[in-house]
Amino acid sequence: MRRSSLQLVSGAVALALSTLVASEILAAPAVVNTRVSRVALFKNGLAFFIRQGELPARAGPVQVGPLPAASHGTLWLSFSPAVSFANLSTGEESALEQRDAVSIPELLRANVGKKVRVLFGSNDSLEGLLKAYQRPGKPSPPNPYLEAEARFLPQPGSEVVILETESGMVAFPPGSVSRIIFLETPLLQVTQEGSRVSLTGELVKTAPNQALTVSYLSKGLTWAPSYVIDVSQPKQGLLSAKAEIINEVEDLKDVSVDLVTGYPYLQFSDIVSPLARRENLTAFLNALGSGSSSDRSRREYGALTQQVMYNVGEMRAMPAQPTMPGYGTAATGVTAEDLFLYPLQKVTLARDHTGYYPLFSEKVAYEHVYEWEIPDYVTEQEQYRRTEQPQGTPQVVWHSLRLTNSTQLPWTTAPAETMLEGQILGQAMMPYTPPGGEALVKITQATSVHAAENELETNREVNALQRYGYSYDRITVEGKLLLHNFKDEAVTVKVTKTVTGEVQTSTPEAKVDKLAKGLRAENPRSRLTWEIPLAAGAETEITYLYRVLIRR
Repeated sequence: MRRSSLQLVSGAVALALSTLVASEILAAPAVVNTRVSRVALFKNGLAFFIRQGELPARAGPVQVGPLPAASHGTLWLSFSPAVSFANLSTGEESALEQRDAVSIPELLRANVGKKVRVLFGSNDSLEGLLKAYQRPGKPSPPNPYLEAEARFLPQPGSEVVILETESGMVAFPPGSVSRIIFLETPLLQVTQEGSRVSLTGELVKTAPNQALTVSYLSKGLTWAPSYVIDVSQPKQGLLSAKAEIINEVEDLKDVSVDLVTGYPYLQFSDIVSPLARRENLTAFLNALGSGSSSDRSRREYGALTQQVMYNVGEMRAMPAQPTMPGYGTAATGVTAEDLFLYPLQKVTLARDHTGYYPLFSEKVAYEHVYEWEIPDYVTEQEQYRRTEQPQGTPQVVWHSLRLTNSTQLPWTTAPAETMLEGQILGQAMMPYTPPGGEALVKITQATSVHAAENELETNREVNALQRYGYSYDRITVEGKLLLHNFKDEAVTVKVTKTVTGEVQTSTPEAKVDKLAKGLRAENPRSRLTWEIPLAAGAETEITYLYRVLIRR
């Protein structure tokens, strides 16, 4: 009779324990792990992510992860009408990680419950059972909005080890231990305690095979394009493009990537979403006012250009011509309003790695253009200023390429390297060029095309105008531009001169564009443009005349 009652009691205990374990299992949230399936990359360090994960087949508490540090207003959850959530919220959750113990205190903490002999610096030792490894508790932060709430201060002191010996319980700081002799097989890994921000809630209604999509804008992933232009063939060059993807976010596995060309307006991109729990309420409100969260820094990417001069004849004499890239034709992209999305499929790239992705090679028409830009010498204060160099000093003429975009996709702003028979000629910025448009890319200074300019005063009317307390002289200026082509082939030089004042004449006749600049000033502003063909060895002169009011 006594035995059967014991069996009933033990059975009741077992039933209670199993019920408790079952209830804890049911109370634990089901983890919905999402992974990046698609991402659109902008060139300013921003990326638009789409993550997907599978929802559990039955209702209950869920935890969605990982949670990104998204830009404010861009994190959205998408699911079918067969699914509904309740009480979704973010907060810090405890996280545990097993790793190798790398210090004596960590080995002591990992082996609580095991028999050890510990040695101290003075060769003293203790032997017994590790009973506990105690550490101060974390302080609870004050609630600035509820003064009556109890606040518990951190416990004083530091970490302490408790060892059960034959003589009794002994406590000592872990830092005083010099060696440990394990009397049982030790555990060599320690549990690392941490925290993470997670999104939790109640899955109220669901069905089998339901997906959850998370979309958001965040920093840490970008792309940097670049071009190379091979002009070894006359009139038709080979334009090759590549993308470098810089990944500082997370590992990408077979992800569809869209490289975005364009200039999207992203007003809140530098403000972290409150869901990320990166800052408190006050900091978030300050970020809305300033336009940037305190824990985010802007990263600006720019191209570093270098002026290099080469002797083309010497370059052609060099042997070994490397093969130029041949990446195939451009893929068909997607136009989304004013943005163009260039697709890459199945991109795999680990975090803190930079990937190299060939895009395309296309034949494009080009022509050589020589540019001479002459500045305006009249300041905003209507004073005539020239540099210290004497008039008639040779000027810089730039040798450039004019490319016609005959492809079906735009060329984004990026560095462009020009090559001739396997050798570099120069590198400059390729401007944004839509299909059918033209791009002008500088190569190098044209040492075989000489240019010189001179401006002379031919007439002055003293005190020609009195206005607003100022006195002006009306001066007539004659400019002369000299061009000499020392090359053994004909060239065309595009000459541009900005003028403050009334343009009177120009020979040969220039194209004159009135500039909407300094509209309240006494003098108008104009841009004069000439396209001058020069035969091999030829020289020519350009003249222009303008009148300008100069403040006395």
